[in-house]
Amino acid sequence: MRLLRVLLITVFALSSIGLAQAKVLVDMSSDFKNWRDESSNPGFNAEFKMSKEKKYGIISLAPDHKFGKVMSPEEGVTVNIDENTKIFIKLKEDIEDGSVTVNLMTAAEPYDAHKIIGSVDKKGVYFAKIAEKTPWSGKHSFWVEVWLGGENNPKARLSGLKITDGKKTVKKKMRKVKKRSAVKKSK
Repeated sequence: MRLLRVLLITVFALSSIGLAQAKVLVDMSSDFKNWRDESSNPGFNAEFKMSKEKKYGIISLAPDHKFGKVMSPEEGVTVNIDENTKIFIKLKEDIEDGSVTVNLMTAAEPYDAHKIIGSVDKKGVYFAKIAEKTPWSGKHSFWVEVWLGGENNPKARLSGLKITDGKKTVKKKMRKVKKRSAVKKSK
């Protein structure tokens, strides 16, 4: 009986750990398909390639440039922005001699750009609430710009570029705990 109780508590604790998770509205990092760079838009001064394993994108500066950008596909990203909407980006490793900045730019005239995540160079996950960094709310279309700057040909390795609703949702793992709890009571 005591062993069953310990097992139930353990199952409940493990289930509770993963309960809160935001809904992903847009996942741009699965293949970074159709992102624009120097090869498609001369003057962007940066090149964008996928790793051989296609697990992350690699941004590098065009020769003889100290800064450049890559941009999300031309059709833009359209989401409903509220006070919880977040953008995430993951740097796979530290950037030697450089840093990245993430801007969002309205995908229609009048164009306005806003720095969302500024000048980061250390491995890790970075995020920002879009409504706190822009004047936008409601349905809005925009492009994501990732700027790379630095000396000695820096490279940025990116993954996890996502936009979420920022809200917590409850997973349905609790059903298992309740069922096991009911079995215990019936004995």
